[in-house]
Amino acid sequence: MIDITNLSKRYKVYLRPADRIKEWLSGGRKICHREFWALRNINLSIPPGVALGVIGQNGAGKSTLLRILTGVTKPTEGSFKMGDRVVSLLELGTGFHGEFTGRQNILMNGRLLGLSREEIVERLDEIVAFAELGEFIDLPMRTYSAGMQLRLGFALAASIDPQVLLIDEILSVGDAYFQQKCAKRMKAFKERGVTALIASHDLVAVKSLCDAVALFHEGRVIEVGKPDDVLDLYNALIAKQSSGSKPHMITRGVEQEGGGAGRRSGNFGAIISRVELLDERGESRGILVAGQKVTVAIRAMFFEAIEDPTVGMLIRDRLGLDVFGTNTFHFGHRLGAFVSGEVLEIEFTMVLDVGPGDYTITVAIHTLDVHVHECFDWVDRVLSFKVIPSGDFQFVGVAKLYPVVRWSKRPGELEESSFGEMFEDAPARLSMDERSEKFLLQGWYEGERNEAGAFRWSRQNCAFALRPKTNDLRVEVVMTRLDAGDRPLDGAVQILEKVIGRFSLKNSGPQVLSVRIPDAYVNQIIPIGISLDSFWRPCDTIPGSRDTRELGLAIREILAE
Repeated sequence: MIDITNLSKRYKVYLRPADRIKEWLSGGRKICHREFWALRNINLSIPPGVALGVIGQNGAGKSTLLRILTGVTKPTEGSFKMGDRVVSLLELGTGFHGEFTGRQNILMNGRLLGLSREEIVERLDEIVAFAELGEFIDLPMRTYSAGMQLRLGFALAASIDPQVLLIDEILSVGDAYFQQKCAKRMKAFKERGVTALIASHDLVAVKSLCDAVALFHEGRVIEVGKPDDVLDLYNALIAKQSSGSKPHMITRGVEQEGGGAGRRSGNFGAIISRVELLDERGESRGILVAGQKVTVAIRAMFFEAIEDPTVGMLIRDRLGLDVFGTNTFHFGHRLGAFVSGEVLEIEFTMVLDVGPGDYTITVAIHTLDVHVHECFDWVDRVLSFKVIPSGDFQFVGVAKLYPVVRWSKRPGELEESSFGEMFEDAPARLSMDERSEKFLLQGWYEGERNEAGAFRWSRQNCAFALRPKTNDLRVEVVMTRLDAGDRPLDGAVQILEKVIGRFSLKNSGPQVLSVRIPDAYVNQIIPIGISLDSFWRPCDTIPGSRDTRELGLAIREILAE
């Protein structure tokens, strides 16, 4: 957990470097600086298993708070308590050396994070696999991009199993795939009771990862609460700042059924006076069917002269994530000039092709394309509604699309697939140990070991990836069906469903299958399959056995070299 009590941080700001020396020489009698408080009286308590998002504009104090918590700087006033094992990701490359390889940096930085060398070596393969840097893991880190540094830093942090995780902004650096991977690991951390503090400008990530959000403004916490509520206030603050010297008010609206407390903000030169959600007959509805035609009807009243206002609407799901939004500016509609006392009515009619669930509607009237230019009235979650399933077809997600499904079937060609890219490091020899596991495609049981070494049982049909160096494919079989002497076990070897050879096993003991690979496949990365005409269960053959697996061949090694 994290407990922060009356935490403050003050910096001395000197206009000139010489002023610092003058003040020091005077013994404090002459003050040559001004005080800047980066943080004032911060009080936060984050229990185990909770992720708190910290948002705010640049200079609000987010990074200063995390630097204090990680020991980079000390607070001027106040105190904080945290768990024993704290992992922080504050800046890309922190603790890494550019001239050392990624693997070497894991060994060094792991020690800085409190792991012994034995623990690091034990987790090294897991860290390398999570980072997915390929051959770059053994190249100097000065050759890494920002995203690659993030991958390595997060992979190392994820292996520590921390009690407290502190993250400052850097998750937005990664690509979409790695961001999803980090989000999945973050959720796993929360399930294990890890406390997380995440400072970010990525509001979508904050909504999806955080249980609560704290809004920082000019060094103070001005609100802590549910992500949806706090982000509404954050948007209002941005609009207020953009309004310059013009008056801009922020109010909290009344509680909306199923939608939380809607907040409204603006200079109120015009206000949203009515919002309705109408069905095809023009009747107001709170429950609608997916795919139903609806109209969002908005009425605005003007209290001053306004040229070409923009009216917009936004639909959000129950998590506060944006589903769909647009406005009259994006449609290219110039609404003309309005004077005080006039009323504008706007209707957005659409087919509600969204998934079942709870939704809210936010509306606004402002200038130009977004509300930060000059916002007259922004009303969050003014309406809430529920969408129920339609009877035509079932689907998952928030969008109901109408795909046209076509299909065809034809023989495949190896060169038109991405198989080689997926298994570019496939060898010409597969031993049935952990190193070969990634090349065993389907139809395999867990590896076993006897006095002669490792082996694996296949199912009736199995497949593997191989890069043969010769035409001679050999499969070293340890054992097969126990009654093979009485009933030979027949099978075939295939490449892309094309049979390249057949075999018949006439005993159950060790033996070698040998099949010729066509010249066209030599030195190519190919999928090879072995199909048997039957399987056997140990429980049916061996007295007292409870093993119900459907077995084919016990294979020790596959090679073509």
